[in-house]
Amino acid sequence: MKNKNIIDFQDIVQLKIVQRPSKVIRSPYVADAIDKNGKTHLVHTPALNLADQCITDSQIFATPTKNINSKTNFTAQSVMLHDNGYGKTIIGANPYTAELIVKKIIQKKLWNPYPKYKICEKKPRHIDYLGDIYLKAEDKYIIMEIKNVICATYNPKLRKADRKYVYLDYNQPYHRSGIYPNGEKTQKYNGESVVSKRSIRQLDQMIKNKHKYHFILVFLVNRDDCSLFKPNWQRDSIYSKKLVEAVNNNIDAHALKVGWESSSCHFMGELDIDLNIW
Repeated sequence: MKNKNIIDFQDIVQLKIVQRPSKVIRSPYVADAIDKNGKTHLVHTPALNLADQCITDSQIFATPTKNINSKTNFTAQSVMLHDNGYGKTIIGANPYTAELIVKKIIQKKLWNPYPKYKICEKKPRHIDYLGDIYLKAEDKYIIMEIKNVICATYNPKLRKADRKYVYLDYNQPYHRSGIYPNGEKTQKYNGESVVSKRSIRQLDQMIKNKHKYHFILVFLVNRDDCSLFKPNWQRDSIYSKKLVEAVNNNIDAHALKVGWESSSCHFMGELDIDLNIW
């Protein structure tokens, strides 16, 4: 039986968020947090408030900062979420770790729809598309894009969670689904308000270059309480429509799920993708 453990942090510390932005460094990417002894630390929060899931009093798991020039003491790696009716789950809180997780899943041969292809150490020079991971088999290449999925749908039959981003899925039977994208619609794409203009442009480029390159789009569901993945039609219908268009143009789309414990992350398999409006 294959070992499905992906990441194991040996030096993890549990902290409680006190304030973000920090009183010391007024950056949204820095929070004040306390340890079990009440000592205050500066913590880098690369996913900001994790779509309102990493806020004051949140319990986080963080690793010591290795850069001696850094102004922070720790980097948040995951956060404990406790919603009434849903129990507790730990969510991956570092988007920069998502690419590493997918690489390790492939390297450990836990998942790879194209097993003859191996990961390239660096971007091939002749490829003019900037992807996250490149795979190669002889003279053929695959370009992989990774999207970090941190939010999930909520069941309308249960008590509504007391947080900003709550998306109720009225489909029955209810299946908790990882959803993407999430966040404020502060950007514009063709005159429409969207969460991430860059993500939509990436899909456009994939469709435009589908005969030139082979693309794989991976949605990494960075939490263990979801059994399905869906585009977030409620938050960004423009992105969701573009994703459907991409899949209809034979762009490979996959959803992978990982689960977290306090200091480790493990692969839980591939999820089905439901592209229907909800």
